[in-house]
Amino acid sequence: MATSCLVKSWRLVSSALLRHTDPTVMLQRIDPAAMLWHIDNSVLRPKMLSTYKDATTEDTSHQVFSATDRIPKRFDAEIQKVMQEHSDKIDGFATIMQCPRGIVESLIQADTRLVTSFTYEQISVKMQMFLDFGFSPEEISTYPAAFCRSYSDSKRRLVEMETVRKYHFSLRMLYVSDHEFRKRMALYRNELSILGDHPSKGHFVAWKLNCDFTDVLDMIDKGHTHLMTRPPSAIDKLVDMILEYGFTTEQIRESPQVLIASLKLARQRFALVQENGVLNKMSLLTILGSNVSQFRVSLRTWMLELAYLDGCEDCGCVLRKRLDIDEDTLKTMHIRATKLKYLRARKIQPCLDILLKEMELDPQDIVKQPVVLYFSPDRLLRRKVILEKAGVEGSWNRLNALCLSEVKFERKYKDYIKCGQTVTKE
Repeated sequence: MATSCLVKSWRLVSSALLRHTDPTVMLQRIDPAAMLWHIDNSVLRPKMLSTYKDATTEDTSHQVFSATDRIPKRFDAEIQKVMQEHSDKIDGFATIMQCPRGIVESLIQADTRLVTSFTYEQISVKMQMFLDFGFSPEEISTYPAAFCRSYSDSKRRLVEMETVRKYHFSLRMLYVSDHEFRKRMALYRNELSILGDHPSKGHFVAWKLNCDFTDVLDMIDKGHTHLMTRPPSAIDKLVDMILEYGFTTEQIRESPQVLIASLKLARQRFALVQENGVLNKMSLLTILGSNVSQFRVSLRTWMLELAYLDGCEDCGCVLRKRLDIDEDTLKTMHIRATKLKYLRARKIQPCLDILLKEMELDPQDIVKQPVVLYFSPDRLLRRKVILEKAGVEGSWNRLNALCLSEVKFERKYKDYIKCGQTVTKE
Protein backbone atom coordinates (compact mmCIF):
# COMPACT_ATOMS: atom_id res chain seq x y z
CA MET A 1 0.00 0.00 0.00
CA ALA A 2 2.85 2.38 0.86
CA THR A 3 4.55 1.68 -2.46
CA SER A 4 1.37 2.29 -4.47
CA CYS A 5 0.79 5.59 -2.69
CA LEU A 6 4.30 6.77 -3.41
CA VAL A 7 4.08 5.68 -7.05
CA LYS A 8 0.75 7.43 -7.41
CA SER A 9 2.25 10.64 -6.06
CA TRP A 10 5.11 10.63 -8.49
CA ARG A 11 2.73 9.83 -11.35
CA LEU A 12 0.87 13.04 -10.56
CA VAL A 13 4.10 15.01 -10.80
CA SER A 14 5.03 13.36 -14.09
CA SER A 15 1.58 14.03 -15.50
CA ALA A 16 1.88 17.69 -14.57
CA LEU A 17 5.18 18.00 -16.35
CA LEU A 18 3.74 16.43 -19.45
CA ARG A 19 0.86 18.90 -19.43
CA HIS A 20 3.29 21.77 -18.79
CA THR A 21 1.69 22.30 -15.46
CA ASP A 22 3.66 23.68 -12.50
CA PRO A 23 4.52 20.57 -10.46
CA THR A 24 4.43 22.50 -7.19
CA VAL A 25 0.70 22.91 -7.66
CA MET A 26 0.27 19.17 -7.89
CA LEU A 27 2.63 18.51 -4.96
CA GLN A 28 0.44 20.71 -2.81
CA ARG A 29 -2.28 18.07 -3.22
CA ILE A 30 -0.02 15.45 -1.64
CA ASP A 31 -0.20 15.14 2.13
CA PRO A 32 3.44 14.88 3.38
CA ALA A 33 2.26 13.41 6.68
CA ALA A 34 0.40 10.67 4.85
CA MET A 35 3.46 9.90 2.75
CA LEU A 36 5.62 9.73 5.88
CA TRP A 37 3.11 7.45 7.61
CA HIS A 38 2.99 5.02 4.68
CA ILE A 39 6.72 4.97 4.15
CA ASP A 40 7.45 4.34 7.85
CA ASN A 41 4.64 1.80 8.06
CA SER A 42 6.11 -0.23 5.23
CA VAL A 43 9.42 -0.51 7.11
CA LEU A 44 8.80 -0.30 10.84
CA ARG A 45 5.63 1.17 12.31
CA PRO A 46 3.44 4.31 12.08
CA LYS A 47 5.38 7.32 13.32
CA MET A 48 3.63 9.58 15.83
CA LEU A 49 4.23 13.02 14.37
CA SER A 50 3.22 14.60 17.66
CA THR A 51 6.20 13.02 19.46
CA TYR A 52 9.42 14.99 19.44
CA LYS A 53 11.36 13.07 22.01
CA ASP A 54 14.75 14.55 22.88
CA ALA A 55 14.38 17.06 20.08
CA THR A 56 16.80 19.94 20.61
CA THR A 57 15.28 23.42 20.78
CA GLU A 58 16.98 26.77 20.28
CA ASP A 59 18.00 26.56 23.93
CA THR A 60 20.30 23.54 23.73
CA SER A 61 20.37 23.18 27.52
CA HIS A 62 16.82 21.81 27.58
CA GLN A 63 14.86 19.05 25.89
CA VAL A 64 11.27 19.09 24.66
CA PHE A 65 9.13 16.08 25.47
CA SER A 66 5.70 15.12 24.25
CA ALA A 67 2.87 15.13 26.78
CA THR A 68 2.53 11.40 26.18
CA ASP A 69 6.15 10.72 27.18
CA ARG A 70 7.46 10.14 30.67
CA ILE A 71 10.37 12.49 31.26
CA PRO A 72 13.42 10.51 32.44
CA LYS A 73 14.57 11.49 35.92
CA ARG A 74 17.92 12.81 34.66
CA PHE A 75 16.10 15.76 33.08
CA ASP A 76 15.44 17.47 36.39
CA ALA A 77 14.88 20.94 34.94
CA GLU A 78 12.19 19.68 32.56
CA ILE A 79 10.47 17.74 35.37
CA GLN A 80 10.47 20.81 37.62
CA LYS A 81 8.99 22.87 34.80
CA VAL A 82 6.14 20.36 34.39
CA MET A 83 5.48 20.40 38.13
CA GLN A 84 5.34 24.20 38.15
CA GLU A 85 2.92 24.24 35.22
CA HIS A 86 0.65 21.73 36.96
CA SER A 87 1.02 22.96 40.52
CA ASP A 88 -2.76 23.22 40.97
CA LYS A 89 -3.20 19.54 40.09
CA ILE A 90 -0.51 18.52 42.58
CA ASP A 91 -2.24 20.52 45.31
CA GLY A 92 -5.53 18.87 44.40
CA PHE A 93 -4.04 15.39 44.58
CA ALA A 94 -2.49 16.18 47.96
CA THR A 95 -5.93 17.28 49.19
CA ILE A 96 -7.55 14.07 47.94
CA MET A 97 -4.99 11.88 49.66
CA GLN A 98 -4.77 14.17 52.70
CA CYS A 99 -0.99 13.93 52.66
CA PRO A 100 1.97 16.32 52.43
CA ARG A 101 2.57 17.82 49.00
CA GLY A 102 6.00 16.16 48.88
CA ILE A 103 4.44 12.69 48.58
CA VAL A 104 2.50 13.75 45.47
CA GLU A 105 5.58 15.49 44.08
CA SER A 106 7.55 12.24 44.31
CA LEU A 107 4.73 10.51 42.43
CA ILE A 108 4.77 13.08 39.61
CA GLN A 109 8.56 13.13 39.44
CA ALA A 110 8.47 9.37 38.86
CA ASP A 111 5.98 9.72 35.98
CA THR A 112 5.18 13.18 34.61
CA ARG A 113 2.47 11.74 32.36
CA LEU A 114 0.12 11.69 35.35
CA VAL A 115 -0.32 15.47 34.88
CA THR A 116 0.55 15.88 31.21
CA SER A 117 -1.10 12.95 29.46
CA PHE A 118 -4.00 12.13 31.81
CA THR A 119 -6.75 14.50 32.88
CA TYR A 120 -7.11 15.57 36.47
CA GLU A 121 -10.39 13.66 36.71
CA GLN A 122 -8.85 10.42 35.42
CA ILE A 123 -6.12 10.44 38.06
CA SER A 124 -8.23 11.76 40.92
CA VAL A 125 -10.92 9.07 40.64
CA LYS A 126 -8.29 6.30 40.55
CA MET A 127 -6.50 7.91 43.47
CA GLN A 128 -9.68 7.94 45.50
CA MET A 129 -10.36 4.32 44.55
CA PHE A 130 -6.91 3.26 45.78
CA LEU A 131 -7.54 5.05 49.06
CA ASP A 132 -10.93 3.36 49.41
CA PHE A 133 -9.25 -0.02 49.03
CA GLY A 134 -6.97 0.77 51.94
CA PHE A 135 -3.73 1.86 50.28
CA SER A 136 -1.79 4.64 51.99
CA PRO A 137 -0.53 7.75 50.16
CA GLU A 138 3.03 6.41 50.52
CA GLU A 139 2.06 3.14 48.83
CA ILE A 140 0.25 4.98 46.05
CA SER A 141 3.25 7.22 45.37
CA THR A 142 5.43 4.11 45.08
CA TYR A 143 3.51 2.67 42.12
CA PRO A 144 2.84 5.40 39.51
CA ALA A 145 2.36 2.74 36.82
CA ALA A 146 -0.83 1.65 38.60
CA PHE A 147 -2.57 4.72 37.13
CA CYS A 148 -1.95 3.56 33.57
CA ARG A 149 -4.69 0.93 33.62
CA SER A 150 -8.30 1.96 33.08
CA TYR A 151 -10.54 2.66 36.05
CA SER A 152 -12.86 -0.26 35.31
CA ASP A 153 -10.04 -2.79 34.84
CA SER A 154 -8.26 -1.54 37.95
CA LYS A 155 -11.39 -1.85 40.06
CA ARG A 156 -12.08 -5.33 38.72
CA ARG A 157 -8.59 -6.46 39.66
CA LEU A 158 -8.72 -4.86 43.08
CA VAL A 159 -12.03 -6.57 43.86
CA GLU A 160 -10.53 -9.91 42.84
CA MET A 161 -7.39 -9.20 44.86
CA GLU A 162 -9.54 -8.66 47.94
CA THR A 163 -10.01 -12.43 48.10
CA VAL A 164 -6.28 -12.90 48.81
CA ARG A 165 -5.68 -9.71 50.82
CA LYS A 166 -4.53 -11.69 53.86
CA TYR A 167 -1.63 -13.05 51.85
CA HIS A 168 -0.80 -10.38 49.27
CA PHE A 169 -2.36 -7.05 48.30
CA SER A 170 -0.27 -4.65 46.24
CA LEU A 171 -0.80 -1.99 43.57
CA ARG A 172 1.94 -3.70 41.59
CA MET A 173 -0.69 -6.20 40.48
CA LEU A 174 -2.50 -3.48 38.54
CA TYR A 175 0.11 -3.08 35.83
CA VAL A 176 1.19 -6.65 35.18
CA SER A 177 -0.17 -8.38 32.09
CA ASP A 178 -3.44 -10.33 32.21
CA HIS A 179 -1.52 -13.60 31.89
CA GLU A 180 0.80 -12.66 34.75
CA PHE A 181 -2.12 -11.49 36.86
CA ARG A 182 -3.93 -14.83 36.47
CA LYS A 183 -0.73 -16.73 37.20
CA ARG A 184 -0.01 -14.79 40.37
CA MET A 185 -3.56 -14.95 41.62
CA ALA A 186 -3.48 -18.74 41.31
CA LEU A 187 -0.26 -18.81 43.34
CA TYR A 188 -1.67 -16.48 45.97
CA ARG A 189 -4.81 -18.59 46.37
CA ASN A 190 -2.61 -21.65 46.90
CA GLU A 191 -0.55 -19.82 49.52
CA LEU A 192 -3.75 -18.65 51.16
CA SER A 193 -4.87 -22.26 51.52
CA ILE A 194 -1.56 -23.01 53.27
CA LEU A 195 -2.13 -20.16 55.73
CA GLY A 196 -5.49 -21.63 56.66
CA ASP A 197 -7.09 -19.95 59.65
CA HIS A 198 -3.90 -18.21 60.75
CA PRO A 199 -4.46 -14.43 60.63
CA SER A 200 -1.08 -13.65 59.04
CA LYS A 201 2.17 -15.12 57.74
CA GLY A 202 3.83 -14.34 61.05
CA HIS A 203 1.26 -16.35 62.99
CA PHE A 204 1.67 -19.23 60.54
CA VAL A 205 5.47 -19.24 61.00
CA ALA A 206 5.03 -19.14 64.78
CA TRP A 207 2.79 -22.21 64.55
CA LYS A 208 5.29 -24.09 62.35
CA LEU A 209 8.21 -23.27 64.66
CA ASN A 210 6.23 -24.04 67.81
CA CYS A 211 6.75 -20.60 69.35
CA ASP A 212 4.89 -17.37 70.09
CA PHE A 213 4.15 -14.72 67.49
CA THR A 214 6.33 -12.30 69.46
CA ASP A 215 9.26 -14.70 69.03
CA VAL A 216 8.82 -14.47 65.27
CA LEU A 217 8.75 -10.67 65.48
CA ASP A 218 12.00 -10.77 67.45
CA MET A 219 13.62 -12.91 64.74
CA ILE A 220 12.44 -10.46 62.07
CA ASP A 221 13.82 -7.52 64.06
CA LYS A 222 17.19 -9.30 64.10
CA GLY A 223 17.23 -9.31 60.29
CA HIS A 224 15.48 -12.57 59.41
CA THR A 225 12.92 -10.85 57.16
CA HIS A 226 12.66 -13.94 54.97
CA LEU A 227 10.28 -15.37 57.56
CA MET A 228 7.72 -12.89 56.18
CA THR A 229 8.80 -12.68 52.54
CA ARG A 230 9.17 -16.38 51.70
CA PRO A 231 5.97 -18.10 50.56
CA PRO A 232 4.25 -20.07 53.36
CA SER A 233 4.30 -23.18 51.17
CA ALA A 234 8.12 -23.06 50.94
CA ILE A 235 8.53 -22.59 54.71
CA ASP A 236 5.95 -25.30 55.38
CA LYS A 237 7.75 -27.90 53.23
CA LEU A 238 11.23 -26.92 54.41
CA VAL A 239 10.34 -27.13 58.11
CA ASP A 240 8.71 -30.52 57.57
CA MET A 241 11.84 -31.76 55.77
CA ILE A 242 14.13 -30.53 58.57
CA LEU A 243 12.00 -32.28 61.20
CA GLU A 244 11.92 -35.42 59.09
CA TYR A 245 15.73 -35.61 59.22
CA GLY A 246 15.74 -35.52 63.01
CA PHE A 247 16.29 -31.86 63.82
CA THR A 248 13.98 -29.92 66.12
CA THR A 249 12.03 -26.68 65.90
CA GLU A 250 14.24 -25.34 68.69
CA GLN A 251 17.29 -25.83 66.47
CA ILE A 252 15.51 -23.99 63.67
CA ARG A 253 14.67 -21.09 65.97
CA GLU A 254 18.32 -20.91 67.04
CA SER A 255 19.36 -20.55 63.38
CA PRO A 256 16.33 -19.14 61.50
CA GLN A 257 18.54 -18.24 58.52
CA VAL A 258 18.37 -21.90 57.47
CA LEU A 259 14.83 -21.23 56.23
CA ILE A 260 16.32 -19.22 53.36
CA ALA A 261 17.56 -22.44 51.74
CA SER A 262 15.70 -23.74 48.72
CA LEU A 263 13.92 -27.06 48.93
CA LYS A 264 16.17 -28.49 46.21
CA LEU A 265 19.38 -27.52 48.04
CA ALA A 266 18.05 -28.83 51.38
CA ARG A 267 17.05 -32.15 49.84
CA GLN A 268 20.47 -32.60 48.19
CA ARG A 269 22.50 -31.72 51.27
CA PHE A 270 20.45 -33.78 53.70
CA ALA A 271 20.76 -36.79 51.41
CA LEU A 272 24.54 -36.25 51.13
CA VAL A 273 25.26 -35.98 54.86
CA GLN A 274 22.98 -38.92 55.61
CA GLU A 275 24.69 -41.03 52.97
CA ASN A 276 28.10 -40.29 54.52
CA GLY A 277 26.88 -41.06 58.05
CA VAL A 278 27.40 -37.57 59.51
CA LEU A 279 23.80 -36.35 59.64
CA ASN A 280 23.73 -36.33 63.43
CA LYS A 281 27.23 -34.82 63.63
CA MET A 282 26.88 -31.67 61.52
CA SER A 283 24.88 -28.70 62.78
CA LEU A 284 21.75 -27.59 60.98
CA LEU A 285 23.34 -24.21 60.28
CA THR A 286 26.33 -25.87 58.61
CA ILE A 287 24.12 -28.02 56.42
CA LEU A 288 21.67 -25.36 55.23
CA GLY A 289 23.26 -22.03 56.16
CA SER A 290 26.73 -22.30 54.60
CA ASN A 291 27.86 -21.65 51.05
CA VAL A 292 29.06 -24.40 48.72
CA SER A 293 32.76 -24.25 49.61
CA GLN A 294 32.11 -24.02 53.36
CA PHE A 295 29.73 -26.97 53.19
CA ARG A 296 32.22 -29.12 51.29
CA VAL A 297 35.01 -28.36 53.76
CA SER A 298 32.74 -29.12 56.71
CA LEU A 299 31.57 -32.37 55.12
CA ARG A 300 35.14 -33.56 54.51
CA THR A 301 36.09 -32.57 58.05
CA TRP A 302 33.24 -34.53 59.57
CA MET A 303 33.88 -37.54 57.38
CA LEU A 304 37.47 -37.53 58.69
CA GLU A 305 36.21 -37.00 62.23
CA LEU A 306 33.88 -39.96 61.88
CA ALA A 307 36.87 -42.26 61.35
CA TYR A 308 38.44 -41.09 64.63
CA LEU A 309 35.25 -41.34 66.69
CA ASP A 310 35.58 -45.12 66.57
CA GLY A 311 31.88 -45.76 67.05
CA CYS A 312 31.43 -43.02 69.67
CA GLU A 313 28.88 -40.25 69.40
CA ASP A 314 31.27 -37.40 70.20
CA CYS A 315 34.60 -36.52 71.81
CA GLY A 316 33.10 -36.73 75.27
CA CYS A 317 32.17 -40.31 74.55
CA VAL A 318 35.74 -40.98 73.35
CA LEU A 319 37.19 -39.67 76.62
CA ARG A 320 34.76 -41.64 78.77
CA LYS A 321 35.54 -44.81 76.88
CA ARG A 322 39.34 -44.54 76.74
CA LEU A 323 39.89 -43.09 80.23
CA ASP A 324 37.18 -45.29 81.77
CA ILE A 325 35.39 -42.41 83.50
CA ASP A 326 31.77 -41.39 84.04
CA GLU A 327 29.89 -38.26 82.96
CA ASP A 328 30.54 -36.39 86.23
CA THR A 329 34.29 -36.94 85.93
CA LEU A 330 34.16 -35.71 82.35
CA LYS A 331 32.45 -32.51 83.52
CA THR A 332 35.25 -32.04 86.06
CA MET A 333 37.79 -32.36 83.26
CA HIS A 334 35.92 -29.71 81.26
CA ILE A 335 36.11 -27.37 84.24
CA ARG A 336 39.86 -27.89 84.56
CA ALA A 337 40.40 -27.54 80.82
CA THR A 338 37.56 -25.48 79.34
CA LYS A 339 38.78 -25.81 75.73
CA LEU A 340 38.61 -29.59 75.96
CA LYS A 341 34.93 -29.72 74.99
CA TYR A 342 35.73 -28.02 71.66
CA LEU A 343 38.48 -30.42 70.58
CA ARG A 344 37.83 -32.93 67.80
CA ALA A 345 38.32 -36.68 68.00
CA ARG A 346 40.96 -36.53 65.25
CA LYS A 347 43.00 -34.35 67.65
CA ILE A 348 42.34 -36.24 70.88
CA GLN A 349 42.70 -39.84 69.67
CA PRO A 350 46.36 -39.56 68.51
CA CYS A 351 47.25 -37.82 71.79
CA LEU A 352 45.58 -40.56 73.84
CA ASP A 353 47.46 -43.21 71.80
CA ILE A 354 50.79 -41.60 72.73
CA LEU A 355 49.93 -41.03 76.38
CA LEU A 356 48.23 -44.35 77.11
CA LYS A 357 49.98 -46.78 74.77
CA GLU A 358 53.48 -45.42 74.15
CA MET A 359 54.12 -43.61 77.45
CA GLU A 360 51.85 -45.87 79.51
CA LEU A 361 50.53 -43.03 81.66
CA ASP A 362 47.82 -43.68 84.24
CA PRO A 363 44.39 -42.58 82.92
CA GLN A 364 43.59 -41.05 86.30
CA ASP A 365 46.65 -38.81 86.03
CA ILE A 366 45.38 -37.54 82.66
CA VAL A 367 42.02 -36.81 84.29
CA LYS A 368 43.85 -34.63 86.84
CA GLN A 369 45.92 -32.87 84.14
CA PRO A 370 43.58 -32.73 81.11
CA VAL A 371 45.45 -29.76 79.60
CA VAL A 372 47.98 -32.31 78.28
CA LEU A 373 45.40 -33.09 75.59
CA TYR A 374 45.79 -29.54 74.24
CA PHE A 375 49.25 -30.35 72.90
CA SER A 376 49.96 -31.65 69.42
CA PRO A 377 51.14 -35.26 68.88
CA ASP A 378 54.48 -33.94 67.58
CA ARG A 379 55.17 -32.04 70.81
CA LEU A 380 54.27 -35.05 72.92
CA LEU A 381 56.53 -37.36 70.91
CA ARG A 382 59.44 -34.91 71.02
CA ARG A 383 59.21 -34.56 74.80
CA LYS A 384 58.73 -38.31 75.24
CA VAL A 385 62.14 -38.92 73.68
CA ILE A 386 63.83 -36.30 75.89
CA LEU A 387 62.19 -37.62 79.07
CA GLU A 388 63.35 -41.14 78.24
CA LYS A 389 66.93 -39.87 77.90
CA ALA A 390 66.59 -38.01 81.18
CA GLY A 391 65.36 -41.19 82.85
CA VAL A 392 62.19 -39.64 84.21
CA GLU A 393 60.15 -42.35 85.88
CA GLY A 394 56.56 -42.50 87.09
CA SER A 395 53.36 -41.60 85.34
CA TRP A 396 52.71 -38.44 87.34
CA ASN A 397 56.28 -37.13 86.97
CA ARG A 398 56.30 -37.63 83.23
CA LEU A 399 52.85 -36.05 82.91
CA ASN A 400 53.95 -32.95 84.86
CA ALA A 401 57.01 -32.68 82.63
CA LEU A 402 54.84 -32.87 79.52
CA CYS A 403 52.72 -29.98 80.81
CA LEU A 404 55.64 -27.60 81.42
CA SER A 405 55.92 -24.50 79.29
CA GLU A 406 58.58 -24.47 76.55
CA VAL A 407 60.84 -22.17 78.54
CA LYS A 408 60.69 -24.24 81.74
CA PHE A 409 61.03 -27.54 79.88
CA GLU A 410 64.12 -26.39 77.96
CA ARG A 411 65.71 -24.99 81.13
CA LYS A 412 65.13 -28.21 83.08
CA TYR A 413 66.19 -30.64 80.35
CA LYS A 414 68.58 -28.49 78.34
CA ASP A 415 71.40 -31.00 78.59
CA TYR A 416 69.32 -33.77 77.06
CA ILE A 417 67.93 -31.43 74.44
CA LYS A 418 71.47 -30.40 73.39
CA CYS A 419 72.53 -34.05 73.37
CA GLY A 420 69.67 -34.87 71.07
CA GLN A 421 70.58 -32.00 68.74
CA THR A 422 74.23 -33.18 68.62
CA VAL A 423 73.20 -36.70 67.73
CA THR A 424 70.97 -35.36 65.02
CA LYS A 425 73.82 -33.33 63.47
CA GLU A 426 76.18 -36.31 63.51
